[in-house]
Amino acid sequence: MEDAIASLLRQNESLTNVTLGAFNMSPKTLMRLTSKELSNLQDLQLTSIMRPRMAKLLLEGLPESIRKVVMDVTLNSNEGNETVLPRAGDLALRNHDLLENLTICWKWDGADIDDIMFGATEESVLIPFLDSCPNLKDFGEYTTVMFGNQRIRTAFDRFGIQCTRLDFGALIEISTDQEMAHIIRLSQWQEISFDFFKTVGPQTLAAILEHAEHLQVLDVTCCNRHFSSQDMCAFLGKCRALVKLIAIDGALPIAVDNMDPILSPTISGADFIQQDWPSAPSLKWWICMITVPRPDIDGDEHDHTINAMETRRIQRQVYQKLAQLTGLCELCLGLLDIGEADVQDSWYQTHSLEMTLESGLDGLAPLKDLEVLDVSYMMHKIGVQELEWMVANWPKLERVKGLFRSCRDPVPGAREWVRKHRPEWEGESSRFERQP
Repeated sequence: MEDAIASLLRQNESLTNVTLGAFNMSPKTLMRLTSKELSNLQDLQLTSIMRPRMAKLLLEGLPESIRKVVMDVTLNSNEGNETVLPRAGDLALRNHDLLENLTICWKWDGADIDDIMFGATEESVLIPFLDSCPNLKDFGEYTTVMFGNQRIRTAFDRFGIQCTRLDFGALIEISTDQEMAHIIRLSQWQEISFDFFKTVGPQTLAAILEHAEHLQVLDVTCCNRHFSSQDMCAFLGKCRALVKLIAIDGALPIAVDNMDPILSPTISGADFIQQDWPSAPSLKWWICMITVPRPDIDGDEHDHTINAMETRRIQRQVYQKLAQLTGLCELCLGLLDIGEADVQDSWYQTHSLEMTLESGLDGLAPLKDLEVLDVSYMMHKIGVQELEWMVANWPKLERVKGLFRSCRDPVPGAREWVRKHRPEWEGESSRFERQP
C-alpha cells in the first residue's frame, strides 16, 4: 500500500495539494516525498498523528513552494524507535517565504506533565522553524500553554499572531491576582476561562473590564467567592461582542461530593434589571443563575417585608431584560443536571425565577431562536399553561430540562401533557456545548 501511494505521488511530482493519512507510511518515505520529490508542494495536510522529532524535521525540510500546512503532533516526548530518521544536521533548513498558514493540533498521549504545562514539546517543534517563514499570517491551535512559553509567545508576536483563548486552568505556575491580571493584559482575548482554584482579586477584575471589548466567551464557573453579582453585571456592561456566558458547570455534581450551587456565581435580579446591555444582539448562550426574592418559599432568607407584588415586579423586569437577547439559543437558569448524579435537596435554588405566565414569562416571547431551556433545580412552577405558551411562542424549542427529575413539586398535569404533546422535552440530556 505504501509503495503504491508513494509511486503514484512520484509520478505526479507537479502536485501542489496533498493529503496524507489513514494509512501506514514510514517516516523515511514521508520525509523523502515532502523534502525532495514533491518540489512544487503548496498545500500539505497530514491526518496521521506524528511524533515531535518527525514533525520538526518534516517542517524544516518542506519545499520552498509550501503555502499551507495542517498536521497533528503528539505531546508525548517518547519518540520511540525512529533511527530511520535523518539526523537534524543532515537537512539544511530552507526558507519558507511563501508559507502563510500553519495549523498544528497538539494531541495529549501520556505526555510528561511538565511538557504540557510549559510548552516544551511545542517549542522544540516550532523553533527555529518559525525563523524560516517570515510571512506567516495564521497559526491554528495557539493554545494557552504555548502562550505561557515566553519564547513561543515572542516568536508569534513578531508576526502579529495572537492567542485568543485564555484558560487559567492550564497555567499552573500563574496563581496570584497580580500575575493573572498581567496575563490578561498581554493579548486581546476572545475567550477567558477561570479556574476556581485561582486567587482572583481586584487587579484581575480591572484587567477583564479593560479588555472586554473583544471578549466572546466568559467562563467563571465556580468563582462565586471572587465574582459578586455586581462584578458579573459590570462584565455584561463592558462586553460588546459576548456570545457565551458560563457560570454553571454541570460536571461538578458528579466530581465534587456534597457540592453546593453556592460555588457558582449568581446575578441578583435587582442588579440585573439596572444593567445596560451592549452585547444583547450577540449573546447566544446564557448559562447563569438569576436570583429574586421569593416570599412564597418557606424559610426565605430575604427581607420578609417584600410581598408577592414586589417580587413579581422584579421578575417581570428580569424577563424584559432577557427578552433583549433575541439571538439566544440556550437559556440555562438552573444548576446543570446531566442525569448522572442523585438529586440533592441542597442544590435547589429557593430564590429562582418562577417561570410562570403570572410572574411575567410571556415577556420572553421575542426569543424565537431558543432551542434549549434549562430550569434544573429551580423552584419553578411550570404548568400546562406555560408549556402551551412555549409551543406557541418558541418555534425552535427542542428541549426543556429540569421539568420533573430535579423538580421538588411538579405542577399537576404537566408531566401528562408533556408525554402526550412533547415527549422529547422530558429527556434530561443536554445539548449544551462548552466551545463557541
